[in-house]
Amino acid sequence: VTLLSILIALPPDAQVSVLLPVSLAAMAVGVAALVAPWARWPASSTLPFIPLALALIAVGNAAGGEDPYTYAVYFVVLFVWIGMAHPRWTAAKVAPLAAAAYVTPFMLQTHPPTTAIGSVIVAIPVCVLVGETIAGVVGRLRASEAAAARRAVGMEALAEAETTMEAEADQRRIAELATRLAVDILRCEGAAILVAHADGRSRVVAAQNFAVEAALEETGHELRGCLVLEIPTTALPGARLVVSFGGAECPDDGFTEPAARIFATKVARAMEQVQVVEALTDAAIRDGLTGIGNRRHADAMVAGLKPGDAVVLIDLDNFKQVNDAFGHAAGDEVLVAVGRFLRENLRRRDDVARLGGEEFLVVLREEVDAIAAAQRLVERWRHLGQPATISAGVDVHVSGRDPAETLARADRAMYDAKRAGRDTAVAASPPTGGLVV
Repeated sequence: VTLLSILIALPPDAQVSVLLPVSLAAMAVGVAALVAPWARWPASSTLPFIPLALALIAVGNAAGGEDPYTYAVYFVVLFVWIGMAHPRWTAAKVAPLAAAAYVTPFMLQTHPPTTAIGSVIVAIPVCVLVGETIAGVVGRLRASEAAAARRAVGMEALAEAETTMEAEADQRRIAELATRLAVDILRCEGAAILVAHADGRSRVVAAQNFAVEAALEETGHELRGCLVLEIPTTALPGARLVVSFGGAECPDDGFTEPAARIFATKVARAMEQVQVVEALTDAAIRDGLTGIGNRRHADAMVAGLKPGDAVVLIDLDNFKQVNDAFGHAAGDEVLVAVGRFLRENLRRRDDVARLGGEEFLVVLREEVDAIAAAQRLVERWRHLGQPATISAGVDVHVSGRDPAETLARADRAMYDAKRAGRDTAVAASPPTGGLVV
């Protein structure tokens, strides 16, 4: 702009042979600046333009014989651009170079104007002030835009986190997922979910990215250097979400703490949803008297049989006599005792249900010696001294057979045990037809 203004109205003392190539070079630089892919480059990539622009302004003034009192305007334009395109303190750092470029054209003159040279004391500080003021305003605007963008992304992530956690069907997995999501959404160093005990100590349910026991310094229920939020859920009474920001306090950005509170509420909601589903599912498949699976659960056990699983059908011997002699309340106590006994004497992978009345179904998963296992159950129950013994029929499910047939074979074996004198276990006859266990 400086060189074009000189060329439009050339002063009498202008050096055209110098101005023309310099003007063309300036326009070429301008065109290159317009088409360059600045969006892909950092802001610092434009720093070389500053000394180049100062040089062009200085050459234009030295060769164009410009009025020294309009000279400072072009420095103001340059510093406005510096303030808009670069961070704070860039203008201040450029000030010495700008001052040198400002006074050089005057110093090259035979009789340099003293007032023009002296104006650098005012012109350059004013330029720096303008540049730094604009840089400060632009910096705050960019910071606000970045914060708004982060908040928008954070709120979207919170909504997605709720959907993700609701897809889980286990409270522990929800807790583990929640700590991972907290690190991503809240941009923190680590997160943990703890449950407070009556003695003030805490049990870690899930943690992400830091050792909770070492990183959290407890004083009663207060945890230093962390953001601590209650998780108001009956699924984990006394649960707290602990978010660590590298030992520092929670960032005072107006977003992190409210977002963490919303997140904790969503964690609580997901856990309570699982708790409700588990309660409904449990009520649907649990026998109200014995506490083990009911007939619906027994049907599912049979339908899910795999080759190698052993089916044990158990029936109380002479149970009607117990009811007749001691009453139905005493009979119910025996049924409750059977349910408790089976739960306590089976492996974790095995399953048990009450078929109805005094009949119970046990599935021994991948049991190698099913009849021996069933006989041990019969003997252990006998040693408890209950008023009724048990008889058991056993069959092992084989590939290609209908599970209902395996249950029927175990049922026939149970009646064989009854006919054999009760208080024993009997295996079904060997499978025929070449079926493979």
